[in-house]
Amino acid sequence: MYNIYKKIILAIIAIFSIFLIGCNEPEASIELSKKGKTEYYVGEMFDPTDYVLKVSIDDKTKEIDLKLEMTNITKEFDEAGEKIIGVNYKEEDLELNTSFKVNVINKRVLSIKVKESGKILYDLNQSFDESGFILEVKYEDDTTKEIQLTKEMIESDLDSTTEGEKEVRVKYQEGASTVYCNILVNVEEFNNIVNFELIETGKNYYNLNEDFNLEGYKFEAEYEDGTTEEIALTEEMIKSEIDFSTIGEKEITIEYTKYDITKTVTLVVNVVEKAMPVALKISEYGETIYTYEMAFSLNGYKFEVEYSDGTVKEIDNDLVLFDEHIYDENYEDYAVIVNIPVSCKIDGVNLTLTIETSNIAEWDYEEYVGKRDAEIMVAKIYADLQAIIPTETSENIPLPESTAYGIKYILRFSTSNTMVLSPRGVIEQREEDVIVQIKVTIDNDYIKETYTWDVNVKGLGPVQLRPWIETEKHIFAYFYEGTSSVMTEKDAQKVDVINYCFARVTGGLCDISGLRNLKENLKLRRSTGVRIVLSVGGGGTGSLGFSDACYTDENRAKFVESMVTIVKDYGFDGIDLDWEYPAWTGLSDSRPEDKDNFTKLCKELRVALDAYKPGLLLTSACIGGQNVGRFYDLPELNKYLDYVHLMTYDLNSSGLTTHHSNTYPGGRAYSAKNAMENYMSGGIDSEKLIIGAAFYGKISTLATPTTASSAVLLKPIAKTEDGKDDTKTIQFSKIKQDYLNNPNFVRLYDESVGAYYLTDGKVFITYDDPEIFSEKCNLIKAYNLGGIMFWDYGSDNTGTLLNRLWAEVEEMNQGR
Repeated sequence: MYNIYKKIILAIIAIFSIFLIGCNEPEASIELSKKGKTEYYVGEMFDPTDYVLKVSIDDKTKEIDLKLEMTNITKEFDEAGEKIIGVNYKEEDLELNTSFKVNVINKRVLSIKVKESGKILYDLNQSFDESGFILEVKYEDDTTKEIQLTKEMIESDLDSTTEGEKEVRVKYQEGASTVYCNILVNVEEFNNIVNFELIETGKNYYNLNEDFNLEGYKFEAEYEDGTTEEIALTEEMIKSEIDFSTIGEKEITIEYTKYDITKTVTLVVNVVEKAMPVALKISEYGETIYTYEMAFSLNGYKFEVEYSDGTVKEIDNDLVLFDEHIYDENYEDYAVIVNIPVSCKIDGVNLTLTIETSNIAEWDYEEYVGKRDAEIMVAKIYADLQAIIPTETSENIPLPESTAYGIKYILRFSTSNTMVLSPRGVIEQREEDVIVQIKVTIDNDYIKETYTWDVNVKGLGPVQLRPWIETEKHIFAYFYEGTSSVMTEKDAQKVDVINYCFARVTGGLCDISGLRNLKENLKLRRSTGVRIVLSVGGGGTGSLGFSDACYTDENRAKFVESMVTIVKDYGFDGIDLDWEYPAWTGLSDSRPEDKDNFTKLCKELRVALDAYKPGLLLTSACIGGQNVGRFYDLPELNKYLDYVHLMTYDLNSSGLTTHHSNTYPGGRAYSAKNAMENYMSGGIDSEKLIIGAAFYGKISTLATPTTASSAVLLKPIAKTEDGKDDTKTIQFSKIKQDYLNNPNFVRLYDESVGAYYLTDGKVFITYDDPEIFSEKCNLIKAYNLGGIMFWDYGSDNTGTLLNRLWAEVEEMNQGR
């Protein structure tokens, strides 16, 4: 009985142990938590990069990167379709499995082109020969492969029934892709060869076992139409074995084949045991021009003897003999030819030659000597310049002074790009390498020679411009050389763009020849990161030439090309068009078509700038008054212009003391707000609009003096002797110096228009006071405008206006 109970207890213990062991098995799972690349081309291998597995064991979870060895993939995908990737993960005694899908597709063929050509010249009625043509197939992933052209790929065969350039159409299919290309060949009626003969002999004497020399042999081929062609001897033309192992005459068979017709010529050469002298030659000439009572001389001459084996040896002049010759007096205006026989005896062989000389009149001899000496000096100058002028440089070139070789020789230097390399050899490096041509003309009473060199002026590397933050408001500074020479680095840090004024329109092209300080100011791009845009045009006569330059498609293309070329050559960051104004009635060169042609100009210039370098600015200075639709197609311009600079100054009314740069209308027709609203309602995005500030004012004399108060507003202005308003432009520098601190003048604020003015009751000054920039920035914030520009930098040399404007815009950009 005890044993029975014992067995039952043991059985229960065993069952319970099995249960405990089963309960201790871990709970585990595996799944894909992150996918990598899921689409592949046929022929690609699965890439496990970026695939992550999530492994959970009991209450612990971890992520591991998928490895290729965990998958069931052992080779590249060999066909298109949906593929299941099996995953097997092992950790000690634990093994987990999962799977996922990827899609395999065929690569699309993008294009096919001829990489290597076969036969491209055919006779009439000849069939196309596809052998030798290698095609390059390009796929959508930019990979390529080469294939041999086959007959099956030719969709349209060669039409050789007529002469001319022909196309053979090739069709290539791979998978679902079909692409085409054309092979260009020429069909012409062959001009058959009728005769082939030797016209110039090379080396005739050879030593035993010497190699045959191809040089010097020339043949003439004559064709059916009577034309001839000179042919140099090549190894392929030699059709017989050349054996120079024995002495004697040797015949060499030469064949020339063209258009399947072959002509044969036999060369005869001599093989000798010892080289013999065969000719006396002149290696360097001395004097050949003589005059009355001068004796012929071998001074300057050098002679050499040619041997039968083709070798040449120089000989001493003492071995060369000639009869002394004194020239007769020549009274003619033409030269008399006098032949001087000379001879020498080498190895028992007499060799002779004739030196041709000229006997000229004494009055011609002086000019001859002058020319000869000039040629010698010019050759020396050229050699000196060759040594001085490098093919590549990052340093100034020490070009000689004009009279470095005496007063008889004048050197005139010029360069193709004076902004990069001056005629004095001073370089101004750009971002990229620039090839500049140096030209020098050497002038003398007897000679005038011009030489050119191409010099690669090494670039400094890309300029690091400041980041352009679209959401911020920007300051555009018009820099006019008429009022300033160089902007300081400190001031350049306070503006986003310098609009450099002005390039003009000359002969239909953009012309910067009048800009004297451009080189120095362009340095600001590298030192401060500021963008510099070239402003083209200007007020008054500055805009003459626009109408003609934009009148036809051809004219505009040349005008656009000239502007883009200047941008490339000098490193500008864009173009600002300042055409004042398209289709303005009364301007001497204005046309009704100007409005449309201005739009076309902006469109074509936008395309050209983007094609050269994305990110270049295209802006335009536009009228700040009313009726802007008379001059501009605003919806179209909005597509092409980055910013529109509103010239919201010079708004003062004729005959009355009124504001010229007021922010708000206050009952007036003109203001920054009016202009802004006109352009926005006309189709220009608000963030592209830049309102204008004036760094200058207008000073007027009142017709009737009054007290220094607001009563001066809208009062008549005195007239000059010619009947015009007594109003002049005055720079802010002058206003600050002579009027702001003048106790006789009061500074008044017109709240209705947001503008300040000065007066003593006799004189009225309308201007942009530093305090008014907060008003203008409020307008910019309220209507989400792009920023503010000012005319012009040089009108305030005190820095007062720029410092205040920069502070206001900074505060606005920081959200205060």
